Amino acid sequence: MKKVYINGRFLEYPITGVQRYSMMLTSTLDQLLSSGELDSSTTETTCLIPKRTERKPNWTWIRSERIGRFSGNLWEQIELPLYVSDGTLFSPANVGPFFVSGQAITIHDASVFAVPEAYSFAFRLKYKLLLKHLGKTSKIIITDSHFSKSELVKYCQIDPQKIEVVYPGHEHILSIQPDENILDQYSLRDKGFLLFVGSQSQHKNLQTLLSALKLINNQDLILVIAGGKYEKVFKDQQNEMPANVIDIGYITDPELCALYKNAKALIFPSKYEGFGFPVLEALAMNCPVICSNSASLPEVGGDFAHYFDPMKPAQLAELINETPQQKKDYALQSHLQNFSWENCAQKVWNLLTEQ
Repeated sequence: MKKVYINGRFLEYPITGVQRYSMMLTSTLDQLLSSGELDSSTTETTCLIPKRTERKPNWTWIRSERIGRFSGNLWEQIELPLYVSDGTLFSPANVGPFFVSGQAITIHDASVFAVPEAYSFAFRLKYKLLLKHLGKTSKIIITDSHFSKSELVKYCQIDPQKIEVVYPGHEHILSIQPDENILDQYSLRDKGFLLFVGSQSQHKNLQTLLSALKLINNQDLILVIAGGKYEKVFKDQQNEMPANVIDIGYITDPELCALYKNAKALIFPSKYEGFGFPVLEALAMNCPVICSNSASLPEVGGDFAHYFDPMKPAQLAELINETPQQKKDYALQSHLQNFSWENCAQKVWNLLTEQ
């Protein structure tokens, strides 16, 4: 019986893009294994979790086992390797143990190399060391976009034959019941507002959006900023907020869903993204998307987002003035089907079990 171990450290943290990917991929694997759509007859799958993690996954087929005494880096680097020697370890959240060779890992981007100024010194040092090492010693490397694959080859000198591009899915946002109380909490109901989703780190390029706001025709148009600060990861970025900007910080998925549903447009000005979940989520919710033409974003938005040069606020201001409508049509649905959690889980499972 083959054994697959999933590195469950992602369960320790609030939901951001990497944690969303890890949770949705593991949950979809569990559903497909439970239904028999994936063959589990020769493989035992266990998610190993730090003992003090509060979140308890509700899976049917994938076993979850709490191990060790530590949490965070100490748990992942020191304790986790002691439990996986008889199987394949899959680390879905960017990094894994330094001393486990032959593991499978999803590396979502190479941003610590491409935009090092966005990250704290300690985070940058750790990730640069780990990503280069794991690029050489891992058996399977999965990434979210063809752009990220090219970046990992460029910065980490990973053999391109070793990297598999597997797109994440979009369906999670459609299963959430919107919590529209947030519209009343911030007096947004029946008002036109723009939405920015993400941290305020430098590569998210919020400054270009704030500059564009000064150039738009309607100076009463509100911008809502939703996202955590994550000081341990990103360098502190101080942005002076105009009167028509509401910074609401970290929000729940139902609140985010309500904002997508009611926004005039999602504005996503990032200079660097390995994937860009908000673009895909907004398209799935029929929210118009105005985004940067950089990095992986054209790969995710396809013909359905409206693009601008992230260094030119005037271009962004023109698109905001036009604020195009998003039509729910067959072509968009066909595009979204390229980003399916079921397809993602099936491809990852095949990679984990066909070795």
